[in-house]
Amino acid sequence: MFEVDVEFDAAELVAAWRADHGRLVLPVDRVPRLHGKTVALIRLRGHPATATAVIGSVICTYHHGASHRIQLVPDVGSLSAVKRLHAAAIGVQAQFAERSPRFLTEVPTLVETGAGVMLMTTISVSSGGCGLAWAGPRPSIGRPLRLWLGDQVPPADVHAVVCWSASDERRVSAGLALVHEGATARATWTRFLSEVQSSGAPQG
Repeated sequence: MFEVDVEFDAAELVAAWRADHGRLVLPVDRVPRLHGKTVALIRLRGHPATATAVIGSVICTYHHGASHRIQLVPDVGSLSAVKRLHAAAIGVQAQFAERSPRFLTEVPTLVETGAGVMLMTTISVSSGGCGLAWAGPRPSIGRPLRLWLGDQVPPADVHAVVCWSASDERRVSAGLALVHEGATARATWTRFLSEVQSSGAPQG
């Protein structure tokens, strides 16, 4: 999966978001594969709390002077994050639709972090991702992960990106957004979510 890290000032972010076409124009130092999944860590200069991971597909690449630009179409689950960034850039409070149901459940989860595989536990599960009780230091936003969930045979194998993280005196937690790369991955998560729902897990 292609990764890009971008910091914009407010005017640059406003210009980068083409709302009429649902595309985000981003500078990159190398050209990614067309239609490939990309995770963009976007920060708004002067707003340190706005670091946001946006997942989407690259539909266009082109030269821009000595560098490159891509046009990224955000996944449905990342659209609200882009709109929130845009709202912060223009100085308004954005209103968003109610989020999808989250089921509060603890499911053993193996997480491949790049430094090895660790056993963690979900806090919540939804159609777009999950929350984890994180083992180890607080993860960075935009970090790609691979997960094996529950006791399914074969185990549910999915890819995700850290979209938020937090810590207090009790624990470190992280929110993960799914990266659906193909019908198999979507079917895997749909089956897993169905099992969580049928287990009677409460919503939160």
